[in-house]
Amino acid sequence: YPPVILEKMIAEKVTGLPVVPTMLAIFFQRDLTKYDFSSLRYITNTGAFLPVSYITRLRKLFPHIKIYSMYGLTECKRVSYLPPDQIDIRPASVGKAMPGVEVAILDDQGRPLPPGSVGELVVRGPNVMRGYWKMPEETAKVLKPGWIGGEMALYSGDLFCTDEEGYLYFIGRKDDMIKTRGEKVSPKEVENVLYGHKDILEAAVVGVPDEILGQAVKAIVVPRTGSRLTEKEVIGYCRQNLEDFLVPKYVEIRPSLTKTDSGKILKTTINPVRVEDRISRSMAKWPDRVAVVHKNRSWTYSDLSGQVDLFRDRLKAGGFGPGDRAVLWMENSAEYIAFYLAVLSLNGTIVPLHSQILPDEVGRIIRHVGATALLAGSSSWQNGKNRFDGSGLRFVLTESELISLGGTPSQMEVLADLAQIIYTSGSTGQPKGVMLSHRNLVANTLSIIRYL
Repeated sequence: YPPVILEKMIAEKVTGLPVVPTMLAIFFQRDLTKYDFSSLRYITNTGAFLPVSYITRLRKLFPHIKIYSMYGLTECKRVSYLPPDQIDIRPASVGKAMPGVEVAILDDQGRPLPPGSVGELVVRGPNVMRGYWKMPEETAKVLKPGWIGGEMALYSGDLFCTDEEGYLYFIGRKDDMIKTRGEKVSPKEVENVLYGHKDILEAAVVGVPDEILGQAVKAIVVPRTGSRLTEKEVIGYCRQNLEDFLVPKYVEIRPSLTKTDSGKILKTTINPVRVEDRISRSMAKWPDRVAVVHKNRSWTYSDLSGQVDLFRDRLKAGGFGPGDRAVLWMENSAEYIAFYLAVLSLNGTIVPLHSQILPDEVGRIIRHVGATALLAGSSSWQNGKNRFDGSGLRFVLTESELISLGGTPSQMEVLADLAQIIYTSGSTGQPKGVMLSHRNLVANTLSIIRYL
């Protein structure tokens, strides 16, 4: 849709453009210099905070356009805006309260805070809602006596501070703050740095449980099209630009982030329960315990972790990445488990097949799911390697070697949380690919643990 919007703007000589930041992320992937924006006079933001790096890019691309960096929430619509003449002086600010609106930054006891101190933003004015429809208890949580004579005000749930001149700075949601190493981390502070990386299209930062830190900082990023961005590169970039306690311990690269209908990144679904996360915790907690037993071999969690790392590196060397599908066609073994976890750790989708399935059917399924890779036992590959011409496979990975095929898998839209596609037996018709999310797999595993 970006070309349609841009062309419509030019044709209609649009003068004002309200944008959600995720919309700008899509626009920035195009060559905007080839469009005539001479009619455009101003840009405003809605739905989410406008990253400083986006403001910088907009200023370079459109020096003639006024940028109004704004803040608001559904319960009172707009609260503040930064005058365009301040955008280069304090680009991280969302300005001052709009005419007719009063704001204060209060501590947990409801007392006003001085400049530089972080507290909850409270709003008073004719723009404040009457309440939530048929939800009096929820209404009472946010509409409470304020700082002026006990008059009712809206408690936003957002953390702010001001500078000495009274300009507002958004820190983050109260319930989004990450407590790690005894410090409070604002996700927005880390996200602002991530958005400054040339290969990061979108970013979100969340806290994840950590036995030592309490919570660890985790960054989920979407790379720009064609980028070869790695987790190690993201962490290194953060180390150069952030204090140590702000640097993400974990980085996850995904093909997309779940958003609301208005284009706002939905953090409630951004850090779902994942299979490999639970296994990783066991690896870290009990490295010397036996994890896998097969025939006359046994692997500890440390052994398993090392093999997963090895297979993950080989998958990445073959070009496997987030959203790709890998068909797993081999006999049950310790390597089978390592292959499975390596695919999931790269945010790929695993398609497990029984080792006795004939090569022609394996080829059909490879084409059906648009698989990038075939993970196969050496004997299976030797017996069936002449049956996969035209399958689109990019490479084959056996227990011991990476074999490049140079195919081009068919492009398919894949659910962000998709962990596995498992095919039915076909006893009642053609086999069907059943999509299972990480949540599905974890729920099934936990139910088995409970009755065992």
